[in-house]
Amino acid sequence: MTKNLKILLTISILANVLLAGALGGMVMDHRKDMPWEKMKEGLSPESQELVTRMFQDNWKNMSSTMRQSVDNRDYLADVVRADEFDPKAFDEAVKRIRGVQDLISKKKTESTKDLLSQLPPDDRKKLADQVANSFAWKGRHGGKAPHNMPPKPGSQ
Repeated sequence: MTKNLKILLTISILANVLLAGALGGMVMDHRKDMPWEKMKEGLSPESQELVTRMFQDNWKNMSSTMRQSVDNRDYLADVVRADEFDPKAFDEAVKRIRGVQDLISKKKTESTKDLLSQLPPDDRKKLADQVANSFAWKGRHGGKAPHNMPPKPGSQ
């Protein structure tokens, strides 16, 4: 084996190990964000299986939509980085991003509705707050009102 080939092979192996580590880290980090374990607590075994299946199916079905979302975000970044700012291209990029966000929201709504329609009333009631919170706007405060926001009526 020539010296250049050995160097190329070593770099290739290191890159693959690095990529595998990065992907493993992303998967493990994403698992922390998955609410399904918390969502399943206290449900019957049948309902737990339905929740698991819903999350797994959504993950598979949403991969192309997520890819589209990343591509649109990259497009917006390219528009903003351009030497000459193009307001029409900016509007188009934002329109694309919002379109995908709407699509994701619709898919989430439909899959949640399908899941809830299959659950027994007792299990559905246990999920009420989690479902309501998952559709609430969380903003940059993580669902908590900022300190300068007026209190909810009747909460004083």
